[in-house]
Amino acid sequence: GMWCLERVIPLMADGRIDVKPLITHEFPLKDINEAVNTFVERIGGALKVVVKP
Repeated sequence: GMWCLERVIPLMADGRIDVKPLITHEFPLKDINEAVNTFVERIGGALKVVVKP
């Protein structure tokens, strides 16, 4: 829940938890609609989708 996120986000930001193995897809910001659709529809087994500026 939210309590867990409040504790985990600082650990991820500090690099103490490596989240890269969880990322299944990456998109540039210009393709945000495709990124959201990929995540919502679980296209290609999408679990974690990252949108990069």
